[in-house]
Amino acid sequence: MFLLPCRLVAFLTVLTGLAAFTQPGSAASFFEQVFSLKGGNWAGDAFTEGGLDAGLDGDRDALVASADQFLGYPGKVSLSVFLEEDCTRAPFVEIEIGFRTNSMQSAGGVITWDGKPLVTCHPQGPIESLRTKKILVQTMDFSFSMGTHLLEITALGDAGSTTDLFELDALVIRRVGELHLPPELGRNWLIVCGESMSVPERQNINRLKTDLSTLLAFDVPIVSATGITPEMQSEADLIVVGQYSGNSFLKEILDTHSITSPFASDPQFVQEQGYFTAVYPNEKAVGRKVWIGAGWQSLGAVYAVSHLRTHFQADGGRLYLDVENSPLSLVRFENYFRPDIEERAVYYNIAYGISFGSLTPDNWTDSQWEYWVDQLVCSQMTHLYFFLWGDSEVYFPPSPFCNTDRNRILHERLKRMIGYAHLRGLKVTYLFSATLVPKDIFNAHRNLLKATIPYVTYGFPVLCQSVPNSFSFNGTTWNGARDLMIDVYENQLEWFKDADEFQIWFYDPGGCFCGSDHYDCRNHQAERLMEQVSTFDAIIQQKNPAAKITVMMWPVWVLEPEYQVYYRQQFLDLLKASYASRMDRITVADSVEHGDTSLNQASSRGFRLNGFVFQTNVETGYPFLLPLLKYLKSSSATGASRGVKALYCMRIEEGSKFPNTYFASRFFWDKDAAESLPVLEYAQWIANSNKQAAVQLKQALLLLDTFTTDGSAAQDMQAKGTQIRQLVENSLSLLPAARQNELEWLLITARAMEILGQAVENKANSALQNTLRTQFTNLMLGSPSFISFAPWASSKFNQFVSWLDSGWWAIHF
Repeated sequence: MFLLPCRLVAFLTVLTGLAAFTQPGSAASFFEQVFSLKGGNWAGDAFTEGGLDAGLDGDRDALVASADQFLGYPGKVSLSVFLEEDCTRAPFVEIEIGFRTNSMQSAGGVITWDGKPLVTCHPQGPIESLRTKKILVQTMDFSFSMGTHLLEITALGDAGSTTDLFELDALVIRRVGELHLPPELGRNWLIVCGESMSVPERQNINRLKTDLSTLLAFDVPIVSATGITPEMQSEADLIVVGQYSGNSFLKEILDTHSITSPFASDPQFVQEQGYFTAVYPNEKAVGRKVWIGAGWQSLGAVYAVSHLRTHFQADGGRLYLDVENSPLSLVRFENYFRPDIEERAVYYNIAYGISFGSLTPDNWTDSQWEYWVDQLVCSQMTHLYFFLWGDSEVYFPPSPFCNTDRNRILHERLKRMIGYAHLRGLKVTYLFSATLVPKDIFNAHRNLLKATIPYVTYGFPVLCQSVPNSFSFNGTTWNGARDLMIDVYENQLEWFKDADEFQIWFYDPGGCFCGSDHYDCRNHQAERLMEQVSTFDAIIQQKNPAAKITVMMWPVWVLEPEYQVYYRQQFLDLLKASYASRMDRITVADSVEHGDTSLNQASSRGFRLNGFVFQTNVETGYPFLLPLLKYLKSSSATGASRGVKALYCMRIEEGSKFPNTYFASRFFWDKDAAESLPVLEYAQWIANSNKQAAVQLKQALLLLDTFTTDGSAAQDMQAKGTQIRQLVENSLSLLPAARQNELEWLLITARAMEILGQAVENKANSALQNTLRTQFTNLMLGSPSFISFAPWASSKFNQFVSWLDSGWWAIHF
């Protein structure tokens, strides 16, 4: 059965049949009763015609109300009517209304049943011209039991009406069994957009339309503020979105509630990003709601729409915001949203050769990039960062190892992604480590080029930028290491010149601390770093004058004591001297939580600060979700206390770890948010069609958090793993098939946790460990999401068991 999604399935139609009905059994067998409204108060006025019962004989078989007290009719009229059969067991009741109309333009009115509004209508005039009107009512919202009921009309008084009379002639109630609506009917919601919108606003409003149409299983129209009619206002619940200054209908409503400039005294970034949401029952018509999503600048309007997209719910096909808790709520809500951190980002690290199919960004198609960009817009992130591993992922024609179709396609997709992100209101930052170069070129001249730093010992092709000697490879000659470094990364910067920001990483991997027996980088570290900044900022300004740069100080606090060379202060002084007149172009980034982070020294020099929340995705190859709620909340609060203007987390396997990105976005927005609130919001967003599913999903994710962080000493891992699996399976079974497919990775994650939890609790049983390893591997092999990880499943199994045994707090994985 197709259940219609509202209190009144009220796309109202004139005379023609509303729908085709079948009667599936005696409980919903056909029944019709005509109420001729005998005992009404009509006085037999002239010039009147119409009606369902042809009662045009002046017998007072009508109800008449008037907004004009001098016409002799009351503003509200009530009549007791007797319903001869019980209609409560049928899913719907069709009500057909007959009006008396006259040549003097009848007014609009509200019809109620037992005190609850059925419909607001305008029988004659510029809005409607009707003799009859049909509506469809869900029986769960009204009482249609056999017995006496109260029918009531109230005159509204329409502009242009000379009589202000609302004249109800008759009413028919029909019991409806199964319902089949024509596709053009049943539309009970309208999205009201502005007359003028930015491209990101328009894009997100279109996504809102798609989301709601999917949630409600039929099209939800969009109408402009200049195109909405009084009829639309009275016969639909309205979702009014956009900028205050760009949507006249939105402005009219907010002005009525004295909400005109709520963010005027806030910092500039809050004025840009802050937004307002509201629920106004009975705002434009009795029994109708208006939902508001408003920003005072473009980005705020985008985030307001994102809020609606992630907070709208459906219950029995009826729409409501999560704050209402029920579609039947008639409570008014108003909420203001202000971000704590100006710039909020996720950093996609395409590195280490970790490539797990659709889980990792290196394999994403254009449509998948659009999907993930949209997820970040929904998360109210301001930026998307990405890094390409310089030894293998760059596209550099002189290097056969890097000059591959795979790398070229990756670069083409990233370039298009930047353009699409801009259409959606996101900014993009490209991260690079300039001394990490293609491995085949490096290996051909390893002894000449190699830097003095442990990364080289570990196998990374890191060069010393000060090597002056010329060298050749595959027909190309470079005049020293610096020449190669510039050649590689100028090529990269050309690919990604449309990015908004470029972040230079000096180390990890990168850098050189060679001694005086070579080029004495050890004692000229500050100068070496400034050489990179000056060189690449000049290239960046040439390619994109509007772009900004960030210098990443990670992990200077390890290298300084390691080499007993303390150069941070000198470098930051050189940096400030170079950018003294353009400090708005430069940001200093570092660890947000390390006790000796460079953010302290940078802050004292007046630099804009960016905090890196590193442990969100350590490069271990562990592909499963880690919620990390305590860590994310703590890191966000620490970043705010250090005065950072930006925070970002890292992600490699986004396809199976996105909830962690979403949780981070919530704490970046509100550092004081309750620890479990992001989980609740995510669960309600993902399971927005079923409240029970959302509750179970929230429980599963909270259990997964402690399952992964606390270790076996604090809990029964086997029992908790089984509980997680059961909750996720139950939750997903209540969701539509499309959502289940989208969350296949979560189902497999839950089943993997059960296997791994059993292995943790039975570490000494080698036979069982082998059985569980096989089960784990087969689970990965059978999963569309994890199939590309499957070749490593068996070899990683023992490591995963060990990590979970200890817990994330003890071993970051």
